[in-house]
This record gives sequence, C-alpha cells and structure tokens, in this order.
Amino acid sequence: PLGLFIAWLFDRGVAKGDPPRAGFLCGVVVGLAVITRPAIILFLPLAGGYLLWKRRLRMAGAMAIGVLLVYLPWTARNYVFHGRVMVVASDGGVTFWTGNNPLATGEGDMAANTAIKLENARLRAAHPGLSEEEMEHFYYDEAFRWMRAHPLDWLTLEVKKAFYVVVPIGPSYTLHSARYFVASVVSYGALLILGLVALV
Repeated sequence: PLGLFIAWLFDRGVAKGDPPRAGFLCGVVVGLAVITRPAIILFLPLAGGYLLWKRRLRMAGAMAIGVLLVYLPWTARNYVFHGRVMVVASDGGVTFWTGNNPLATGEGDMAANTAIKLENARLRAAHPGLSEEEMEHFYYDEAFRWMRAHPLDWLTLEVKKAFYVVVPIGPSYTLHSARYFVASVVSYGALLILGLVALV
C-alpha cells in the first residue's frame, strides 16, 4: 500500500508541474516505506534520476528533504543501538549475500536453495556467537569479493533476477503450496495486465 501511495503521489506531483509540497509529501511517504520495506529504496535513484532528467529540481529537492526527515532519525537510532551506520535494515548483509554469491540462482531465498542454506551455516559457524547485525559486514565482504572476481557471472545473475521479478516461475513460488503458487500467478497476472494497459 505504501508503494502504491508513493506512485500516486509521485505521478500527481509530476503532473502538477513540480510543486515542492507534492515532492515533500512523497518524500515523507518514501521514507516511511523504506524503513518498513527496505526494497523501496530502489525507488529513490529511479525517481531522482527521472526528476533530474526532466529538470524538476524543486520537486527532487523537496522529496529529498521529506525522505531525510524520516530516514535520518531512524539511522541515528540504529547507530546508537548497533554502534555503526546501517543503510536500512540489520538483515541487509545476509539478504545481499543470498542474492550475490556463486550459488545464487537469481530467484528464491535460502528456503528455496539448499546449497545457499548450507553455505550460510558454514559462514555462521566461521563466526560463532555473532548476531545478525554483527555478521552483516562479513556477508557484504563475501558478496563483493565474489562480484569483483566474477563480474560476468554477476551480470548474468542480474539478468536472471530481472527475469524472475517479472515472471513468477522460480523455486520460491513452487516450494510452498499450490494455493501460494496460484495466488502469486493471479496477482502478478493482474499487475501485468495493468502494466500493459499503462504502457499502451
């Protein structure tokens, strides 16, 4: 719902010709959405790039202020609580590593990939007693090391991820019940139809 609200606010703001108030309100909702669902953070570079390309600088600036108004207090809280800066969430490291290592398939979490689950157990065993937050930088280090050593494999993996974002046929969809798979296909199908109508 927050993501849909962001899209509506952003669209209205752009349609009204760059009003700062619309940008600020959209930014506040984006900030709330980012700390609720970290994946929303991808909206920021896409929306910011679009606004800069269209020379909507007032809306871009107001949106940035709105985001920071919500995001900075949360980041400060995390710094006080965990003793270091975290971009969004404490599970960012393991999530990033799950999607960026030689065992990743481009779709599915650890439940859908036994090899990744075993590798995660090995990594955790190498650093016993550490919390998820304390393990975060180890996960990032491992992921970035593999990405630097195998750039073509990583780019291929990114293409697979883009495919699975659009087409719900990966292992995580079929791992659960048939009802889960049907619900996924129906909801994605509805979005696909709406997307095609919007494209036309």
